[in-house]
Amino acid sequence: MIMSEITALFRKHQISIVRAQVEPLSDEGAKHTYYVKSIKTAAKLSELELDRVREDLEILIQNCKAGGTDKASALPIAEGSQDARIKLLEESIAKAQHNNEKIQQQLQSQSERFDNFLNVHEEMVRATSHMSSNSRAL
Repeated sequence: MIMSEITALFRKHQISIVRAQVEPLSDEGAKHTYYVKSIKTAAKLSELELDRVREDLEILIQNCKAGGTDKASALPIAEGSQDARIKLLEESIAKAQHNNEKIQQQLQSQSERFDNFLNVHEEMVRATSHMSSNSRAL
């Protein structure tokens, strides 16, 4: 039964059900509404947690509609979504590292230009000070 698979999915995501409501629909089955909270924080789910649960629920529902309604057939697909998430995270990390390297190069270049500017400014101040002291001596 799909309800036991949903509760297993919630357990997997460390989510507790505060309240559940099932409304029968005409010929299309039933509408399930779950009020949940995070077991870790005892609070509402974060956006990331919501996205993960929604993704796994969609996979579970698709699998059940395709005929696989037992735990053995439904949950492995939901588990497979972890691999996709990990791959996405690895790609995001690689992209972020690349961007960080570019930013570091730009900052290094900017720092060198700023150092050059300060050196020129110091030389101008010294030259102006030297000229000023020479004119007083005359």
